[in-house]
Amino acid sequence: EELEGAPWEFPSRTVRERMKIIFWGPLMNMALACIFMVIVFLLGRHIPKYLANKPVVGWIAEDSIGSELGLKPGDMIKSINGKPMLTWEEFYTEIAGNPDGDLAVLWESDGRNKKGSFTPKDLQALDMGSLGIAPPMPPRVGGLSPGFPAEKAGLEIGDLITHIDGEPISHWLDLSGIIHQSIGKTLELTIKRKPIKSLLRNQPVVKIKIIPTEAPEGIGLIGIQPPRNVVLRRYSLTESTIRGLKEVYKLATVNLLFLGRVFSGNASMKSIGGPIMIAQVAGSAAKAGLSDLLYFMGFLSLQLGILNLFPIPVLDGGHILFLTFEAILRKPVNMKIKELSQQVGVALILLLMLVAFYNDIVRFFMG
Repeated sequence: EELEGAPWEFPSRTVRERMKIIFWGPLMNMALACIFMVIVFLLGRHIPKYLANKPVVGWIAEDSIGSELGLKPGDMIKSINGKPMLTWEEFYTEIAGNPDGDLAVLWESDGRNKKGSFTPKDLQALDMGSLGIAPPMPPRVGGLSPGFPAEKAGLEIGDLITHIDGEPISHWLDLSGIIHQSIGKTLELTIKRKPIKSLLRNQPVVKIKIIPTEAPEGIGLIGIQPPRNVVLRRYSLTESTIRGLKEVYKLATVNLLFLGRVFSGNASMKSIGGPIMIAQVAGSAAKAGLSDLLYFMGFLSLQLGILNLFPIPVLDGGHILFLTFEAILRKPVNMKIKELSQQVGVALILLLMLVAFYNDIVRFFMG
């Protein structure tokens, strides 16, 4: 429709006014995410029990940052960049908050303090696997998948796996590493099983032979899960506000890093999910409780806010880009250029939607 120049028409407003209107949409998405996160910490979060424990190293990966630093099982991390680390949660939060900075770490080993430094290079440095250290985690069976080799072989929940083919193991990651690399091989597991009260005083030792089956990812599986030891952590209003805002900042950082890795080709497009994946995760979160559901809603709202600010025509960020050019050129961008740009933007969004739907369908039907 032709414009009349009336004050109620959007194009009749100043560039600054139009930019404000467009920017407020993504800003409210981010504000909503902040509100949800504050409520999440007020209600309380179920976190792995080990996160509340002292950061005592229980496992070191070979050829990892941890092994290069000289860390070993039993060492306790005391500080990062001079900031005391009292729990594993604080340790991981500090690393996540400094994805590109040099981190000086101080730890205690055999009664002596030792120092070292490392630099998280990419998103993978935000988890314990890439740093190469993990808390103590005994190889105890916490769950069994129906129809998998472990259930068929007679493993029971509560079993502690102490040896594989006669070699001692003391950590869950050692156990899973061996199983993943043993597709089709017969493994002999030595297990300490909880005794039946009044009948046995000592833990009975059981030996079970098992053959890992191949998973679609090309790794061996026997169908066991570690125990799910979680605790509910609640916080005051002040602390919930601080932690909620920090959590939003951390999620935004992780999100931007991930998107950067996708666009640069360093992360797989298979990681992108669509409506089916959202429904599945939302369903799981709802079953877990109101806190988890609000956390997921906050995460989604934050993602919407960030993605909408990308300078892609059709999105709010694209409109802001055109308004920026209008402010510089002191005249509106040519309508034909706008239309062509928006067509390109629509094509990009449709392509992204197709990728997301395809990934969802493959995950849903092919596991």
